[in-house]
Amino acid sequence: MVISAAFITPVLPVRATKCHTAQVSPTMLLFRNPRNPFNFGSSGGSSRFFGGKSPFNGGSFGSGFGSGGGGGSNRHRGSSGGGAADNSGNVFTAIWNGYNASLEKNPIITKALTSLVGFFLGDLIAQKFLGEKGADIDKARLARMASFGFLIHGPTGHYFYSALDRVIVGTAPLKVASKVVIDQVFWAPIFTALFFGYLGVAERKSFEQIKEKVKNDTWKGVQASWKFWPLAHTINFAFIPTAQRLLYINTLQVGYNVILSLLGNK
Repeated sequence: MVISAAFITPVLPVRATKCHTAQVSPTMLLFRNPRNPFNFGSSGGSSRFFGGKSPFNGGSFGSGFGSGGGGGSNRHRGSSGGGAADNSGNVFTAIWNGYNASLEKNPIITKALTSLVGFFLGDLIAQKFLGEKGADIDKARLARMASFGFLIHGPTGHYFYSALDRVIVGTAPLKVASKVVIDQVFWAPIFTALFFGYLGVAERKSFEQIKEKVKNDTWKGVQASWKFWPLAHTINFAFIPTAQRLLYINTLQVGYNVILSLLGNK
């Protein structure tokens, strides 16, 4: 996720603030509150999904990731935990803080750019490694996929997941399960149809061609979604703050977008 954020942060009109805290690994930051990446959620590390205690809490989680020591202590970094201290922690922390500052100031554009990167990388991988051997990269197709991420996936994801979190508040197991069902039963078919429809329009296909594509391939896309996303969204709705959902989704969706790219461009 931090790597995805690194693509976004430099192009956003927000300066990353200098971090004066102890070095913390990117792994530790994934599940943190965007306003305070060193505390999980808004309750300082609690999660009702696990009976009031988050499994991602605890200094030992950071051992060996550049902070060293049993509790991630900056005073003794490198003395134990097997990780040599360097400046990489500061760089990733600065990127992470800059990305979260952008989320607060420009949430829609930040999420749109995040989705642009996710769909761009997914299609690039599909063309490079799963396409015809020796074929040139189809730049027009790459642009269509990236533009779908920017214009459709990012903005719609922002509003959908924000609304879902307002309607169903909390991380209790039943609430998490309800969100997963709503996402996969209601949102997945809509999203998949939008995807095929958008690509058809971008390729200047006729209405009948687009209609046929949506009719024939939407169900295939939904079935692929059901194999991939239920577990991913269980983690998403249980642990990831609302503002960072699309970053988490797009990090995973780089792989899933390979499937979408192959379905959408066959």
